[in-house]
Amino acid sequence: MKNTNLHNKNYIEEEFFSSAETKYEKSKADIWNDIISKIDNPHETSSELRKTTPLQLRVFYGIAACIILLLGTTLMLRFYSTSNYCPDGKQLTVNLPDGSTVSMQSNSTITYYPLWWKFSRRIVLTGEAFFDVKTGNEFRVSSPRGSTIVLGTSFNIFASNYEYKVTCFTGRVKVVSAHERSIILSPDYSAEITPSGEIKVSKYIIESDLLVVENNMFDYSSVPLSKVIVDIEDYYNISITSSTGLDYMYTGFFSKHKTIEEVLYLLCKPYGLTFVVLSDNKYHIIKN
Repeated sequence: MKNTNLHNKNYIEEEFFSSAETKYEKSKADIWNDIISKIDNPHETSSELRKTTPLQLRVFYGIAACIILLLGTTLMLRFYSTSNYCPDGKQLTVNLPDGSTVSMQSNSTITYYPLWWKFSRRIVLTGEAFFDVKTGNEFRVSSPRGSTIVLGTSFNIFASNYEYKVTCFTGRVKVVSAHERSIILSPDYSAEITPSGEIKVSKYIIESDLLVVENNMFDYSSVPLSKVIVDIEDYYNISITSSTGLDYMYTGFFSKHKTIEEVLYLLCKPYGLTFVVLSDNKYHIIKN
């Protein structure tokens, strides 16, 4: 009986390995060696299992990586900022991404987001600056005491921790206090936000209009250079053209007894400008 069982066992084993050889084309010894090898080298087995990671899982990882990359890029575009500071006693003109310009007075700082400018034209201002804004979507200038929303093209803002004053020169601007009070300014009007959040509106009067008669002087404080040029044209009965931008703020005074050449020299020199005489009553301003 024992021999019979042994015979049956050998027969079954031969049948099994005979099938294995047909399917895998390996001998019995090769199959045993493979099994022993896998037992002795479990890392190889894990590697083979990793190779069988489902396609869906790899797609999920790819999508997750794309989302992370997109989110990182968006955050960089949104929060990357540029700051410009105008030193004491200087004036600085900054060209914004859309072609708008900011003429900054001394000790002033602006901060904006150039990579996000196409989606949000927003500037944070400390100090004083004149803005010449190109047509487009909303343009907002923010400061601790209030903000200005552009509905026109050019305006001047003086902003500090204690004072906020806006003067509109062309178009219209909306002035909003930190208390959410607001008013819309038309050209030649100013708005001042008081410490209590109230907005006071007044007619803008160039100081020179009064001083020319009384003191024979032109006297300006943070007035657009282009507006000063208009005053000079009217007073001297001349024509002044320019081949360069005049987006500067002028502070200074001079006697009306000066010649037009002396006046133009005083006006042009601080900004690196000069002028040429075209005729007895025509002058042209150019960049040095």
